[in-house]
Amino acid sequence: FEAYHERDEAYRDRCKQAWEALADHCDEMIGDAVVDLGELCASADIAAIDAGIERFEPYGEDVDEQMDALKKHRDVVAEQNAQAIGQLGLLAASDDFVAVSAAVDKYSGHASADVRSACDTVSSRRDTMIEDMRSNLRDACEEAGISELGEVLLESEPYMSALESEIGALRDRIAVLRG
Repeated sequence: FEAYHERDEAYRDRCKQAWEALADHCDEMIGDAVVDLGELCASADIAAIDAGIERFEPYGEDVDEQMDALKKHRDVVAEQNAQAIGQLGLLAASDDFVAVSAAVDKYSGHASADVRSACDTVSSRRDTMIEDMRSNLRDACEEAGISELGEVLLESEPYMSALESEIGALRDRIAVLRG
């Protein structure tokens, strides 16, 4: 009987140790989940947020507060992304070079693939606008008189950062003609 009792006691000790190890592991997993969920609450990447929601949903009530915060954050990010995509959609046909360039600078590295895709369209629009202005500057330098050159110079001012040398050549041409 005593051998049975010692074996039973050893078995209970092993079970208790296993249970404690399992509980410690669960606590560690929940702690890691809380940290990961907190980091996702600072993310603008909807896909990563959605993956986090799916990954941590099974953790249940242990992370309810963090999951609620993440879901609210996701809604805010989704609204911001929708607004950015809408703004970029309007700029895709805009002739306002300053607004188009500012939007490309602002959104080209965005966390959302959808926003980056909309930004690519606006970036193409910006490139087209630059090439059109470059062509206008080149044509004006070759064919235009002083008054036309002055008009083209005014139109080209917003493009200074992209066409500095071409605008400089136009100014030089005006100076030569004024002579």
